[in-house]
Parts: sequence; structure tokens; C-alpha cells
Amino acid sequence: MTVLLSVLARLVAAGAVAVGLAWALRRPPQVTATVSRDELTLRFHGWDAFWALRREVVVPLHQVQRVDAVPLSQVPRPTVWFRIGTDLPGVIRAGSFGRGSSRELWDVRRGGRVVLVELRPGLPYQRVVLQVADPDAIAEQLRAAMASA
Repeated sequence: MTVLLSVLARLVAAGAVAVGLAWALRRPPQVTATVSRDELTLRFHGWDAFWALRREVVVPLHQVQRVDAVPLSQVPRPTVWFRIGTDLPGVIRAGSFGRGSSRELWDVRRGGRVVLVELRPGLPYQRVVLQVADPDAIAEQLRAAMASA
């Protein structure tokens, strides 16, 4: 009887963890993008820091080549074998993907509009793809900061 109760307790605990993870995956990404005079700062909060294996990424504005707010379906998803992060097709893509000069930073869920930031050579990433609350506003802020820099 004690063994049966122990097994049931473990199953209940595993079920609670699975429900918690499923809930975390359904939430929109918790990323804060802050545009200052000379840099873009990305802060990953909560589960997103776990999924992306990053807490913060800072990109100098002079390294930003292009920025757009586009539907996720228009962003090519490169097939890479090397990744540090989480990739469940159709559910979540968060972390670093690729190697060397073709490395990309992603934090997106199922669809919607994303901010696509193309970077100049010399940084750890070639591009950054993020799902934020208002991708059009972030893209516009980045463009304005780039124009005044």
C-alpha cells in the first residue's frame, strides 16, 4: 500500500509539473525590449530566461542593419543542427540557433507578429527574432533611434 501511495504521489507531482509547463508555453513571451540612445537591451523574464537560456542581451544600435515588424510566417526558420535553447516546432522557439556568423537569437511562440532585427557582422548574432507586446512600436523606436544616432 505504501508503494502504491508513493507511485501515485509521484504521478500527481509529474502531472502538476506538466500542467505548469504547458501553461508557461501558452503564455506570450515575457521579453522586454528597451531602446536607448545607443543600444537595444533585451531582457528575458520568468520562463523565457529558462527557454532561451539568456537573461539579457545588449545590441549596439550602430550594429543594427535593418529592423521590421513582420508576421512570424514570413521569417524563414533556418534548419540548423546546433542550438542552445528550446525548439518545439509550432509551439516555441527560444534561444540561440546556428553557429559562427549564422547564429540567431529567437524568442517566439505560435504565430503573430514579431520584431525582426538584422545585424551587421561582428556580433554574436546575425539576427534577432522576438515576439513582443507591440512589435510595430519597438520597430519604430529602433528606426528612430538609428536615424538619430
